[in-house]
Amino acid sequence: MKEAGRISLLSKRWKYMWTHYTCLNFDASHIINGILLGEKEVEVEKPLYLSWVNQVLKSHNGPTIDEFRVQFDLDGTCRSDIDNWVNFAMDKRVKRLELDFTDNRNYTRKEEYYYKYHITNHLHSSSLGFTGCNPLTNLILTHVYVTRQVLENFLTYCPFLEQLSVQDSLGLVNLKGS
Repeated sequence: MKEAGRISLLSKRWKYMWTHYTCLNFDASHIINGILLGEKEVEVEKPLYLSWVNQVLKSHNGPTIDEFRVQFDLDGTCRSDIDNWVNFAMDKRVKRLELDFTDNRNYTRKEEYYYKYHITNHLHSSSLGFTGCNPLTNLILTHVYVTRQVLENFLTYCPFLEQLSVQDSLGLVNLKGS
């Protein structure tokens, strides 16, 4: 995304080229490092991050995207934004979806469960392209609360899914293979 901004400054002809990018990678590791070092505060940076992602998605004009990656310390308080992002990615027939909401705060186990973002079945409706052939090949969820039923829906409606990775999800219990 940084490269796209630089390219758009080079020429008026290229100004809006970034709006057709097929890889949307909202990696905020530099901000997260600042938070870990105590140089930045998550509650100050979070609204800026949300605004950045929302502005880019609002301006995106491409018909499809190959990759949609979000990496920031986000939780259930951002549910509406995150739901909109996942819907956007599915509407654009994303192939690789990665949500990494690794938190940098020291919650107790109970508090952590409450504050995590919960991915739910309402994201798997036919309006999101989950009927027929969804092109999703990679799904990576880190610090996302996900249930067996949600994963079963992904496995059922995404026949091209090659990689499924779920890390640090308290909701995933009793997952059985068939």
